[in-house]
Amino acid sequence: MTSTLVAIGPPLALALALLVIIAAGAMRDVGRRPPWPVPVAALRATVQLAVLAGLLTLIVDRLWAVALFLCVMSWVAARTSDGRVGRTRRGDPRDRRGGEGDDAGDGDGGPGPAGMAHRARRVAWMLLPVAAFPVGLTLALLAAGVVPLRGIAIIPVAGIFIGNGMTQTSLVGRRCHDELHQRHGEVEAALALGFEMRRARLMVLREAALAQMMPAVDSIRTIGLVSIPGAFVGMILGGAGLIEAAVMQLFVALGILATAMMAGTLTMHLVAAGRC
Repeated sequence: MTSTLVAIGPPLALALALLVIIAAGAMRDVGRRPPWPVPVAALRATVQLAVLAGLLTLIVDRLWAVALFLCVMSWVAARTSDGRVGRTRRGDPRDRRGGEGDDAGDGDGGPGPAGMAHRARRVAWMLLPVAAFPVGLTLALLAAGVVPLRGIAIIPVAGIFIGNGMTQTSLVGRRCHDELHQRHGEVEAALALGFEMRRARLMVLREAALAQMMPAVDSIRTIGLVSIPGAFVGMILGGAGLIEAAVMQLFVALGILATAMMAGTLTMHLVAAGRC
């Protein structure tokens, strides 16, 4: 048994190229537009993974560098989620009318220092659902001794949690803004009855946010039956026992579930408050 899941060589390069072509073709068929985002994303992932591999060899034994790397990771993830949610928010006329946040009604901000400062404030708010809980969870696991105080362990664990927080934040944020757009009449009716903006929005957002969060629960329910996760396979290929691999995968899966639930909940409240 080899220590890797796939054999590295020309056949692998060909397989990767074919996967990109298939994905680009599928996107072209659905969107009826040039599929360049797919190969660009694939190329970017290749470069980033190469840089990551080299970077980790330099920082993995320096805890201060690991902490700095996690800060950068969190900010990039929050900025990515803000960009995804912002595409929906820009098409929502109510978002310019108000809310309870300081940023409500400012739009997305234009070019220049004022626009950049506005974007930075939004990204800072996005750090709450994207990174606050994942980083806090990682620190708690370090304090409890569940995760060893080594960069080679901290970075993957925190990265998995932050990545899932980013994904859930983007999905719930977009769904919530879509819901506000489709059910704005109900929000207006609640305001007319004397509800404050945040409570009026929450009345229509809770159901939408919950629906977007349920796939995370479904993935846990079917783990080991429908899907065999990568962490489980990777540990077995690395020489770990089956029980040890299963326990590790359970830990990762439940951490991902908790992260997804917290990210979805916090995102819903931020949208209701006009913060994102």
